[in-house]
Amino acid sequence: LETARALAPTVISARQRRRGHNAELRVRTFAGSVLQAAEAIADPQEWRRAGVDGDIRWARYRGEADYELFITEDLSRYGCTCPSSIQPCKHVVALALVSERTGLRAAPSNGVEMRVTTRAGLTDLLRASVDFDAGEE
Repeated sequence: LETARALAPTVISARQRRRGHNAELRVRTFAGSVLQAAEAIADPQEWRRAGVDGDIRWARYRGEADYELFITEDLSRYGCTCPSSIQPCKHVVALALVSERTGLRAAPSNGVEMRVTTRAGLTDLLRASVDFDAGEE
């Protein structure tokens, strides 16, 4: 009985995984205007690699290019290497949907969050530099 009680919070039923469940509704609210685009790519077969490392869900997705992305379980932090200015982008929302619908296997993220946020920071810095240089002329 103690073992069952210990496992109970981590067990997710098939009913909880179906569309429209509260966990998925939370993702749909988070998605905003990119939900339809995210639904189109939320097929687990399309994702090259994906996994869970602690509270981070991470993946590599091949779209127009190869993108690395991550999202935290509570949806508070996320990032993607795609060039989209819309945040969260369709890749992040699709990863959240895939994670809620299918569950992802445990796998080390190997620093995806750091690479994605560092790249995003460098991109913002480069954009600011270009904007500054353009203003100088």
